Amino acid sequence: MALFGLGGSSVVTLEAYHKFLRTSLKCFYNQDYHIQLMSDATLNENDVALVVSHTGRNREILEIVSILQSNQVPIISITSSPSSPLAQKSTVTLLSISEETNYRPESISSTVAQLTIVDALFMLYASHQKADAVKTIEKNREVIKTIRV
Repeated sequence: MALFGLGGSSVVTLEAYHKFLRTSLKCFYNQDYHIQLMSDATLNENDVALVVSHTGRNREILEIVSILQSNQVPIISITSSPSSPLAQKSTVTLLSISEETNYRPESISSTVAQLTIVDALFMLYASHQKADAVKTIEKNREVIKTIRV
């Protein structure tokens, strides 16, 4: 699985990367836009991309999506806008609806909603891949344990 997100959405994709590294799923993420472009050029229909964008209208994200589509890569998107170009071009769209308040801008509540969706995706995948997930999580714990005091 390749993960794509820019700006504030990169926080969500980095969290997804951190979570899915604990599973048997091979995944890739880089915060640099140019590296994201180059990596999506190497994907094909046997891969899957998770694309996160609050508005779903970011020009750079839509360029990434265009390349993914030309390579017939299935796209799972997380966005707050069901009518956005990202949502329309995705194979599966997961909506992170959020409302702006006087005390909390919508991008903050959208990030919280998107992180919750990532948690749900992680739990679904891990529970579906029980044996492999447990082995991988244990390996990760053992490696991290070596750097703790």
